[in-house]
Amino acid sequence: MFSCLRYHISGVKTDSVVSGFVQSMVIIKQELSKTMSSPDRQMHPATCADCKKETQVPFQPKEGRPVYCRECLPKHRGERRF
Repeated sequence: MFSCLRYHISGVKTDSVVSGFVQSMVIIKQELSKTMSSPDRQMHPATCADCKKETQVPFQPKEGRPVYCRECLPKHRGERRF
């Protein structure tokens, strides 16, 4: 995959470093996938702020903060404030 990266940096071949990093990222992705799709994940009832449809969300909704269903959420993804 990264065969072009065969330079020595401080005595370590970069292709082995990159390979180890990629392997670590694959493992992390697999673990996150297990967590996100866990069947025992607690879901909470909520009402979509846009369409008023009853839905389930994987977090405890807080009063004063809008919650959106799967259909309405993509419309609001660009409005994130951090």
